[in-house]
Amino acid sequence: MRFTTSARVTALCLFVLSMGMPAAAQDVPRAEISAGYQLLGAKGDVDETLEKGWYADVAGNVGRVFSVVFQVSGNYKTFHETVTLGSFTSTVDVDLKVHEFMGGIRAGTRSSRTLTPFVQFLAGGVHGSADVSGSLVSGGQTFFSTNDSDSGTDFGLQLGGGVNFHVSDAFGVRFAADYLRVFGDGDDLNAYRFAVGAVFPF
Repeated sequence: MRFTTSARVTALCLFVLSMGMPAAAQDVPRAEISAGYQLLGAKGDVDETLEKGWYADVAGNVGRVFSVVFQVSGNYKTFHETVTLGSFTSTVDVDLKVHEFMGGIRAGTRSSRTLTPFVQFLAGGVHGSADVSGSLVSGGQTFFSTNDSDSGTDFGLQLGGGVNFHVSDAFGVRFAADYLRVFGDGDDLNAYRFAVGAVFPF
């Protein structure tokens, strides 16, 4: 069987590409771990910014573009308020905690050895809890006190992206921003997430 000129050119191109694929694959780490600081701002039934936070994620690279991601994170805030009216003093303390357990897909471009921009779509559970304590005191006598807690886990979707700055082949710095939608019972929650952390490819 005789090849035409176009068939020979096509075969040659495929051969060259197949020779280059192993070398290209060597430029992509098998996986990467990232951890750092996370700020979470919530809008909805809870309208607060939780400045204390952390995140950690691991991504397994599937080729040069896509990665499978698993992310965990936590944010915390404590409220303390005291109101005095005459001889009565009311005190309220609230301890708020939010934890995320998400997984999904990340897509990034590796055209530069220094920068890797990426977008990601994650889904999973968002667990929130609140511990509330309060009292009403007058003249050293407590007229009312309460201790209550509430918690729940709802389904969440997270969409966003960021960029990894590669300091070396084994270390980088990440900046990321995401939109988080939490589907609660009756009231959905909109949140935004900003994160900065270290990246360790391996």
